[in-house]
Amino acid sequence: MQNSKDDSTYMDVGINGKTFGIGDLSRRMHEALMVVATKQFPSGIPEELGDVYLLYSMDASAKEAVKVAMDSNGYALNLGDDESMQDEGAWGQIESVSFVDSETGDVIKGEDGSTSYESFTDAIAKGGWEPGDGFSFVVREIPSRKKAMDLEALLKALDPDGTLWDEAKDKGMLLPGDEIGSLKELATDCEQRVNSAPREANDEFNVYRGGTSMGYNVIQRSSLLKASRNPDGSENQKTLLHVMDSLANHGCIIVDLTDEDKSPEVAETMSGMWGATGSFFKQIGEGDAASTIPAMGPAEGVGSSHAMVGYASFKDGDNQFLETRICRTDGSLLPKETSSVIGEEGVKSMVDAFNIMSEVGKDIVRIATAASSDEAGAFVTVGSVVSQDEDSPSIAGLSFEEATVSGVMDEDTQPSDDDIARASILASEAATLLTEEIMDDGKPLSESANIEHDEGQ
Repeated sequence: MQNSKDDSTYMDVGINGKTFGIGDLSRRMHEALMVVATKQFPSGIPEELGDVYLLYSMDASAKEAVKVAMDSNGYALNLGDDESMQDEGAWGQIESVSFVDSETGDVIKGEDGSTSYESFTDAIAKGGWEPGDGFSFVVREIPSRKKAMDLEALLKALDPDGTLWDEAKDKGMLLPGDEIGSLKELATDCEQRVNSAPREANDEFNVYRGGTSMGYNVIQRSSLLKASRNPDGSENQKTLLHVMDSLANHGCIIVDLTDEDKSPEVAETMSGMWGATGSFFKQIGEGDAASTIPAMGPAEGVGSSHAMVGYASFKDGDNQFLETRICRTDGSLLPKETSSVIGEEGVKSMVDAFNIMSEVGKDIVRIATAASSDEAGAFVTVGSVVSQDEDSPSIAGLSFEEATVSGVMDEDTQPSDDDIARASILASEAATLLTEEIMDDGKPLSESANIEHDEGQ
């Protein structure tokens, strides 16, 4: 929410104690305070100041965690020069304070048996919080501002090793930070800008027409399937080139899920998913459906504190999020309460749509990975496949090293077409294994998969 009296945007932020390591930070903060306090009170720190130091340690470590969270999203605290804004409780409204295990992130009870407190003061006085104890919290109405773009940092991120910068300098191009020192440099800069501007354009129809045009080529879903590979198990070259051209030149690939309307049910499933999500947020906005969905938080039993499920709303409902996951054991949608808003049919369409898109994604990654392995010659072994004439000496069973020593091959022997074909087959097999074992499609691992895991058990 923008305040008309200043340039602050007031934000609500939730902090996970395990993710941000607040427990360890608060311990180090308190230790530093104690060093200073011991020097200030050589005969002993007054007992009445104990809780003051605890409160400051808790508040200061919380503020640092909020700064990190906001910075990662392009914002910064906007407390101005008013020192009173630095005081506990002045920089935001603290609520929903809970103690968490710093290792597992699980919520734990305080000394009074409660799992939630409405302020840091209550967490200390009632819950018995001590420096080093992890805690999560929500802080509302934080005065913040959008961070100004750091041009130097942006350029460094885009060109980390300076290669593009050096190429531009070699061509006489003026770059950000360079100054124009003469009319000649100004003329060169103007000419360079004019010549580098795009001169060709396509209308919307031609851009997306595909075919032989310069636009995006649409690929059929069936072309990406493993069943559409070559009979020997290598990737279909036409499909491989289509995928890599799309990714390299456009950064995306357009897939016709219906295979030119041969599978209209897929389009109906995707349409159902969009309808279900639209219905969800419409009901959230018009009624009290939000109260039936758990607040966004780490999903239980998924092995990652970054896997979130639940509903969250920011900026008075301007930004709304529903994080879902597929339960690996039974394939249901989490959070399960979502069905109370969109119904079982809506949930089914969301799960089915996810399955469709995850399979498409796995096939694209498989093809791109196999193409990269082919280009690098990752599986090419000279002499791995030896073609024999009837009168030629048999070297079947010899490794390349053995064949070289025997004199049948020399070290300069180039891979044969059969060697390259075998490498393409292995590249596809390896890419398939990678996508099946590493890409998470929400499905349970097969009993034969030799992968150490604890999710879904």
